Amino acid sequence: KNNFTQSDLTIHIRHLYHNLGSLDTNPEHQEQPTIDTYNDVIKKVNPRKIKVICPTEKNFYYKKLKEIYGDQIYLETKDDIFDFFNLMNSKNLVLSNSTYSLWASLLSKESNVYVPNIGVVKSILKKKKLNLDSNFIYL
Repeated sequence: KNNFTQSDLTIHIRHLYHNLGSLDTNPEHQEQPTIDTYNDVIKKVNPRKIKVICPTEKNFYYKKLKEIYGDQIYLETKDDIFDFFNLMNSKNLVLSNSTYSLWASLLSKESNVYVPNIGVVKSILKKKKLNLDSNFIYL
C-alpha cells in the first residue's frame, strides 16, 4: 500500500524556474504541453479527480487548470523521491517535457501514459512502440 492520494488522472507539470534564471538553456527542454493538450486528455479519460504533480501551486499551468476544473483538481507534491514514486504509481499519467516523468512512466506498471509530441520526450521516444506493461498513447 502506498501513501499517495488516488486519482483517475495524474498530470506532471515541469516547473521552469524562470525567476531564478534559466536552468535549461536547451530550447528543446523549455516547451511544455499546452492547456489544450491537458483538456483533450481530460475529455478522453473523464476523471472524477485530477492530481497534479508540480513543485509549486504558483505554476501558470496548474493555476489555469485549477481555474477550469476547480475542486476536481488538486496538487500533491512533497519532494523529488515522493513525487517520482507518485508518478510511477499513477493509473493515467500525462507526461511533461521531462526525462524525470519519462523515467517514472517507463518504470510504472498498468498505466496509460499520455506522451506529448514535444521537446526532449519527442526526440527520445519518436513515437516508438514500447514493449512495456504501460500503454503509451502519443498525443
